Formats: sequence, structure tokens, C-alpha cells
Amino acid sequence: MVELVIVMLLMTVLASIGASRFGNTDAFAASNLADQLASATRSAQATAIAQRRTVYLSITGSPPEFSACFDAACTQPLAAPSSDGNWLNSTSGLSLDSNLTLQLLGNGSSNLATAQTLSVLGGGAATAPSLRIEPSGLVVRP
Repeated sequence: MVELVIVMLLMTVLASIGASRFGNTDAFAASNLADQLASATRSAQATAIAQRRTVYLSITGSPPEFSACFDAACTQPLAAPSSDGNWLNSTSGLSLDSNLTLQLLGNGSSNLATAQTLSVLGGGAATAPSLRIEPSGLVVRP
């Protein structure tokens, strides 16, 4: 009987530790935002290559927003792949460490002189999830 009580006590302690880890989803939301930014950038890049024309990207940091257009003034926006028309979902409580404006050329490269890194802030993770865009157009999620 004592062994059963001890086992039940241990199971309760382990369950409470595990439940607290699953209850905090901030780190997952931050990683999800970085993944969404990478996916949106790659989708815009694929459109630029397919249509052999420049796509202009604007990524703002707070609140996180992503827009892709065929012109610098953004009078011809690219349609977001989601049914609600948004490129990014569930960004509340998160921000990016900087803003970024760039062009993705028809050959898939960008107009960046050096690689640019955007980090997601506010996720509560030990290291902030990030996204790096290379001058060659390569989008990396380290």
C-alpha cells in the first residue's frame, strides 16, 4: 500500500511539471512567427521567379506585418496564400527586432548588399527564433 501511495505521489509531481511546460506556448508562438515569415518570403520569391518580375517586400517589426507587392508603392499587392488574406497569423505579444524592406528580383536574388537577420522578440524562449535573408535570395531559418 505504501508503494502505491509513493508511486501515485511521484506521478502527480511529474504530471504537474509536464503540464506547466505545455501550458506556456509563448516559445512555440515565436518559433511559429519565424516560420511564417520564412514561408511568406519564400512564397513571394517563388512568385518573382515564376513571373520574372521584381517583388517588393516590407516586413515591419511591431506589430509584425508582412506585405508583398509588384510595385514599390504597393498599389499591386500579392494575394496572401491564406483564405483570410493575411500573410501572418497569431502575432499578438510578439515583435521583430527590426524592420526590413527589400526587393526579390525575377531571378530569385535580392537587392540586399549583406545578409539581414530578423529575430522574434517576446517569445520567452532561451534564444530568440530568427530568420536570415541572404543577398542571393536564400531564406534561412537557423
